[in-house]
Amino acid sequence: MVNNSAVRQKYLRTVVSNLRFSGMKTFSPVNKSIRVKIEEFGDSKFKRSAVLSKFYEYLTAGLYGGERGHNLVLEGEDEEDGRPVRIDVYDKDNNIAYECKAIRSGRHANLVDYQINSYKELQIRYRDLNLLFVFYRHGIRNIQSTWKGSHEDLIYQLRSREQYSLMLPLSLILALHNNNNKLTYRCAGNLDMRSSTLVKTSTFSYIASDPKNFIRDLDLDPSNYLVNKYILPSSIRIVGMKDDHKVSEGRVRPFPIIKISEKKQYHGVFVKKLLRDYLRNVPF
Repeated sequence: MVNNSAVRQKYLRTVVSNLRFSGMKTFSPVNKSIRVKIEEFGDSKFKRSAVLSKFYEYLTAGLYGGERGHNLVLEGEDEEDGRPVRIDVYDKDNNIAYECKAIRSGRHANLVDYQINSYKELQIRYRDLNLLFVFYRHGIRNIQSTWKGSHEDLIYQLRSREQYSLMLPLSLILALHNNNNKLTYRCAGNLDMRSSTLVKTSTFSYIASDPKNFIRDLDLDPSNYLVNKYILPSSIRIVGMKDDHKVSEGRVRPFPIIKISEKKQYHGVFVKKLLRDYLRNVPF
């Protein structure tokens, strides 16, 4: 019998190994020592998926800068009617919002319609804002169901296991969300899941290995984007804190980062098109 877990782990190692030999630059983090407040995670085993989400929010804020859990407000008919949209990490100084998504190797990513539409509205409301989705591709299985360790054990696994990261701007995320071909497929809403676009597991390795052709497959022009490939330095450490006391500390295993960003002049073009499409669909 084939061990699917072993196959996925081998595939993840292969992707990471191939990326390491692609002329990567060493990434310069905002913080080399990243403090994680373990008491935020709670005690229940049913909150282990929250540990995963919060860990990568901490990691993203530490690497790129910014504040976790910030709200940006969409205007309503009056000021008091505004709707807050939670941003995983918001870098006010550089006007960048990060959406963090941790996805196990072998699993798809879920781009929920409701969330994507909120980000569209945010982009129209805050036109100079750079909205970036940060995907972390890890190999830890069954965190919610059969994981036996403590939150500290899970943090140790997350920082020490093989993984890689992809960063995509909103323009590419919207193109993926609207795309229905070999890269994605649609999922109609039901009792367990909202309507969404699912990004296939093979799409992640494709983006990592051939980002320019990935952009072409979305009917977009690669010349409007910058592609940077980095490797995390070995000096980054996660410091586990409880009640303001250090309870653990360890090195983050260096992993590849592929960052795709819009060129500055194209961002303005993208936002104008987004606004035109939005106004075209607004009933008057």
